Amino acid sequence: MEFDSKLHLIVFLIKEQETNQILGICEDTTLRLWNFNGEILVVLKEHNGPISGAKFSQDGKLFLSFGQDNIVNIYDKSGNKISKLKGHATTIWDVNFSSDNQFIVTASGDNTSKLWAINGKEIMTYSGFKATVIKAQFSPNDKFILSASFDHTARIMPVSVEIVLDKIN
Repeated sequence: MEFDSKLHLIVFLIKEQETNQILGICEDTTLRLWNFNGEILVVLKEHNGPISGAKFSQDGKLFLSFGQDNIVNIYDKSGNKISKLKGHATTIWDVNFSSDNQFIVTASGDNTSKLWAINGKEIMTYSGFKATVIKAQFSPNDKFILSASFDHTARIMPVSVEIVLDKIN
């Protein structure tokens, strides 16, 4: 099986388990979606710089890309953009979906992690780190965000239901 990006180096590939689709990050700042037969389904050029990563949601219905342009783009499985998360001051290094795919958590070089609604609304900023936040993820029950930083600390921060409901309404 071959996944051809038409002369552009593929720097990262991710396979979605249910649909057998493949996401590829290419050095020309495009994100490409292939089916498992190697056919290109979608080519997206939504970033203004290198793409740091891409992920599928747990149910495979959504995927996202994030990069050194400080932006996260969220798409449906056909490649239609659902939302754009913009609010970090520097490169985004990690992004994860909540278990219900309604929320996103990001980790950034601006020493923060952020909680977002899937519609792109910023809900909360977790600050206090002294260096780049390199990882951020939800706990299995989505009640906490776990973040790790290059300042040699990791934090477990509660997700306040009251604040979330207030911000999304």
